[in-house]
Amino acid sequence: MSTHGAASAATFDLDDDHRDFREVCRSFVFRELAPRVREAEAAGTFPADLWPALAAAGLLGVNHPDEYGGSGGGVLALAILSEELARASGGLAVTPLVSSYMAGPHLAHYGNEEQKERWLRPLLAGECVAAIAVTEPGAGSDVAGIATTAREADGGFLLRGTKMFITNAGLADVIVVAAKTDPQAGHRGITTFLVERGAEGMSLSEPLEKLGWHSSDTREIVFDDCFVPAEQVLGEPGRGFHQIMEAFQVERIALAGMALGLGQAALDEAVAHARERRAFG
Repeated sequence: MSTHGAASAATFDLDDDHRDFREVCRSFVFRELAPRVREAEAAGTFPADLWPALAAAGLLGVNHPDEYGGSGGGVLALAILSEELARASGGLAVTPLVSSYMAGPHLAHYGNEEQKERWLRPLLAGECVAAIAVTEPGAGSDVAGIATTAREADGGFLLRGTKMFITNAGLADVIVVAAKTDPQAGHRGITTFLVERGAEGMSLSEPLEKLGWHSSDTREIVFDDCFVPAEQVLGEPGRGFHQIMEAFQVERIALAGMALGLGQAALDEAVAHARERRAFG
């Protein structure tokens, strides 16, 4: 997919590549996602068979490096994907978006070769799921305010603290976790870690009850001296804040794309209803 000529400065029209990509996304949503929304919302989970389908359509690797199974493209392509997925369902949209485009970029940008081969390649192939755990009961966008700590132990670190509202927590094979390795250093003391499913000392709540997006798995995570091997430090120790803030830029574009898609779907439904409704004769 070309990353050039993304939009006209005067009209913001999409170029041919991005129009074609939008049709690929729209066709996939119509064929694979839309028919599953009611079932997935009622079941309260994301259908597992959609992961390989998303990968086969090239929708898990947008803006990721080709050498690990990515499908190229840029941030505009990701915004288009986010918009089209959300037109069907917020819950079904946010699940793969978090895995590939909110947790995945941490692996792509800061992971070493071993970590990329172990986690990024299967993630883009739809063979594993990722989550990112930054938000806490007392800290969200205020990343510097997190209270979860990681203290050194033989061969690694012990994580202690609580994360809240973590999307994909119950589905994830690997979770990118932010913790303070130097609590006295403020935002300069944060490091990110790769924590595997079933790690000793990590426990998950039942899925949190929400007003919508029931097909999105959202939970609290508690770390009680959860051991993480030293080789599962992600990126440079003490640079976690900067890694997270850089990733937030793309996250927010994806979420804005979702908002646009949800808004367009609501408008389409309202217009269709207004055209068919009759009142007072």
